[in-house]
Amino acid sequence: MHETDNELVRYCEEFGPLLDRLSCGFVARDAGGTIRLVNERILDWLDYKEEELVGRPLEDLAPRELHDAMADERLAIDDGDLRSRLFVLRRKDGSVFPI
Repeated sequence: MHETDNELVRYCEEFGPLLDRLSCGFVARDAGGTIRLVNERILDWLDYKEEELVGRPLEDLAPRELHDAMADERLAIDDGDLRSRLFVLRRKDGSVFPI
């Protein structure tokens, strides 16, 4: 595990309970795109349990036809492009949820 990933784990352990109080959805992922933390809002919106998402690739939250686009967006954000974007996430039942 990279040092930045270790820092993310420590951050999640420390701030996870606070993130659950946010009115917006929050997903933390490591440098490889693996989901490390989700808050209660995302779980409610998408009808997943935490253990169903943590450890999965971030792209798994996108509809299948948008996996490549989400991977491209993740790389753009990693490169510093922080423009606001509209994402569509996939709920557990397969329906879509725009954010």
